[in-house]
Amino acid sequence: MIEHNNKKPVLLHFHIFKNAGNTIQWIFEKNFSSDVVRIDIENGKFMSQKFVLNYLKNHPKLKFFSSHQIRFPLPESNIFQFIPILFLRHPLDRIYSIYNFNRTRPLDWIYSIYNFNRIRPLKNRISIEKAKSLNFNEFVEWLLRKTNDISNLQTRFVSNRMDEELNDNDFQIAKNRLKNCTILGIVDRFDESLVSSLPLLSKWYKNLKMTYESQNFTKNRNENFEERLEEIKSKLKDGVINEFYENNDFDFQLYSLANKEINNRIESIKDFEIKLLEFQKSISKKNFFLSRHSHHRSKHVRYSSESNSYYFINKMQQKIFIE
Repeated sequence: MIEHNNKKPVLLHFHIFKNAGNTIQWIFEKNFSSDVVRIDIENGKFMSQKFVLNYLKNHPKLKFFSSHQIRFPLPESNIFQFIPILFLRHPLDRIYSIYNFNRTRPLDWIYSIYNFNRIRPLKNRISIEKAKSLNFNEFVEWLLRKTNDISNLQTRFVSNRMDEELNDNDFQIAKNRLKNCTILGIVDRFDESLVSSLPLLSKWYKNLKMTYESQNFTKNRNENFEERLEEIKSKLKDGVINEFYENNDFDFQLYSLANKEINNRIESIKDFEIKLLEFQKSISKKNFFLSRHSHHRSKHVRYSSESNSYYFINKMQQKIFIE
């Protein structure tokens, strides 16, 4: 686990797509206001440690940095103490969330949804078209046939072996990195994950408010997790679900280990159940599209490597360039 020192603390959010990343960002926007940034790079390049360090040196007030494209290991720095944030999700629940998310997107949506290896701010009509035109079983079958990007994606992300065949050593690397995350979370145990992280975060932050309003919240979703899983399974044919489980063996193992790690953290916290109940009383779960404008939101910054410039997209879908 990361030790406290005199370096400037920076929360580094390793944002795996559809793993509650927007809600995590929302929490820290409420705490740190404009000292929060999310950056995605054009052309699908992974974000180098040098890129992260240079950006922080040029924006020294930042306290929270998030991206789909940063990868482990943590950057090494004599100035910054990086505090990792990582949330995992049950693989089946995650792919169903992706399917439903894409079905609501317009065909010219700015993000590539399924090119997980390199999440690109480019249009990708075929991915959204497939989600809109296929049922869930057909959609998963199509993904399994066309790409391996739904195969152990979370383990690939954490081990930083996105384009290579995974082996037991890669899984061990992912396992070790998972245990060293200060904020380690499971999406279906979101509240427990946040509350169990507070003692570790208290080394740097004494007055963090972890209450939240859920972002990108799926309408009409069954909030009973076990029932929801059974509903998802019922939408898949036996052959497809068996292949999905086989192709995500490492991810299921990593998900299980994350649950065990959170359980261990909970056991070390006195009166955890009381603290959890108090926390849950303070939560307001609202649909993202109703609550997104109710507070200050930091800019979602994008970086163009071709022009070496930063910009964000305004409400009129115009590029606004910044320093």
